[in-house]
Amino acid sequence: MKDIRINLLPKKKKRLIDKLLYFGLHYFRYIIVITQIAVISVFFFRFYIDQQIIDYKEAFSQKQQILSITFPLIAEAEELSIKTKHIRELIDSQNKYVEILSYIFTNIPADMTISSFEWGEDKIYIKGQSITSGSVQSMKARLTQSKRFKEIVIENVIRNIDSQFDFSIIVTI
Repeated sequence: MKDIRINLLPKKKKRLIDKLLYFGLHYFRYIIVITQIAVISVFFFRFYIDQQIIDYKEAFSQKQQILSITFPLIAEAEELSIKTKHIRELIDSQNKYVEILSYIFTNIPADMTISSFEWGEDKIYIKGQSITSGSVQSMKARLTQSKRFKEIVIENVIRNIDSQFDFSIIVTI
């Protein structure tokens, strides 16, 4: 047979303090443990975020230092670029003059000698001697044919004592 227990004492009414004490002893400890876990996880998360912030600040300061170091190099490179551009322009203008001069000298007839060659702003003054006056005309015709020059003017052709012709030509560029 089974053992049956019978309690003849009346059940005590639980007071509010007893209920709170029961809750505190049984359930409140779980709440405290869960709260502590949440606080600890937030604490470690805060460490993680702080470390990221420190890493970002260090990376930023390194990049600032790199910029401060390379800024003079960039400025120097820009100055060098400007100087190179200026040099290139000078060389191009000199090449233009060399091309004009070589073209003029290749078109000088063999029986002509140049005694003076002056370069003005946009004009070239050529003075010399020729055996015949036709050589001066042929030089003018050759230079006019090229259409590289705006105007070619024979300023004067004078026969000298040696039976040669002194001439002067103005070439407008």
